[in-house]
Amino acid sequence: MSKVCVITTAHGAFDDRIFYKECMSLLKAGFVVSLIAPHDKNDTVNGINIIALPKAKNRFQRMVIHSLKALYLALKENADVYHLHDPELLLLGVFLKIFKQKIVIYDVHEDYGTKILSKDWISKEVRTLFSRLIVALELLSANKFDYILTADSHIRKKFNSKKSAVIGNYPPLGFMSDTQKHENNPLKVIYIGGIARDRGSHIMLQAMKHLVGDNIELHLLGELKDDLDISAFSGVNVVYYGMVPWQEVSKHLANADVGLLLLQPTPSYINCTGEGVIKLFEYMTMKLPVVVSDFPALNRLISEIECGICVDPTDPMKIANVLRYLNCNPDIREEMGKKGKQAVMNKYNWENESKKLIEVYKQFNLAAK
Repeated sequence: MSKVCVITTAHGAFDDRIFYKECMSLLKAGFVVSLIAPHDKNDTVNGINIIALPKAKNRFQRMVIHSLKALYLALKENADVYHLHDPELLLLGVFLKIFKQKIVIYDVHEDYGTKILSKDWISKEVRTLFSRLIVALELLSANKFDYILTADSHIRKKFNSKKSAVIGNYPPLGFMSDTQKHENNPLKVIYIGGIARDRGSHIMLQAMKHLVGDNIELHLLGELKDDLDISAFSGVNVVYYGMVPWQEVSKHLANADVGLLLLQPTPSYINCTGEGVIKLFEYMTMKLPVVVSDFPALNRLISEIECGICVDPTDPMKIANVLRYLNCNPDIREEMGKKGKQAVMNKYNWENESKKLIEVYKQFNLAAK
């Protein structure tokens, strides 16, 4: 049996794309799968051998110290395939390819070169230089690797490689759960994911200020990534849950009425196609109408499916008006929700994407069970 070693230093061991989708799909296809990732201990979960990295205290430790430790652990695994999930692991991948002649796959979750342009922790003077270095390193490394997987088609174009495929970050059909809505409840608007300014969290909170007395609540699930003070909005119908395990997210969505995706017009998001944004399709899976940033590719997707409304993600008043409209039109919400769920069942689900993933692995003539 062929052995696959999946490596991440930037994501937790139970990241939904990495563990629950890709690792589990590879295991089901007959591969022996190990996962090197930040975790509190070495463990075996659902047949996946987790090799723990310490949780990083800062970016330098994660990107340099832990990358070197990941290389040491990867060499000990002596796997047939190394599946990398972070740009800080590119040099590790080049080493494994050139000096160990291993099969190396690079899985690109985001457009890192443009995303770095919006990072406040890097001074403006060096952001452009750092961005160019990341892009150059990705392209040079990709020429050495055996395959590139990207979360959306926009990222794939940047690599311009025949040895590449888009593996959308869609939910499994088993993610669905029965809804438990009640007509007399407030309209529950939900956002799941990182609570950060570039993802519109501050705009959502400002929009709620315009909705005091409208019987509309905002429910936020995820890690606070910026200096937002959620408690300051406690009187504006905002409920914050903090981090919620992925397995429990569907329960919260089952009790919601509308899903929000208000990515801001930053360089990394303006060309977003939606394929890599799991929360969008999780909303749709649970029959939630969606309110989405009116970026060109996202607009085309939502218009084609007819599952929601696109809005200027920088305008709290316009967002508030859209939510009022949906609150007053339950029949429209229901129709949008049905169309979204149908689209997921027909096309935008992990069952379809997992087949594409396994087809990539089949190209290497690896031995499974």
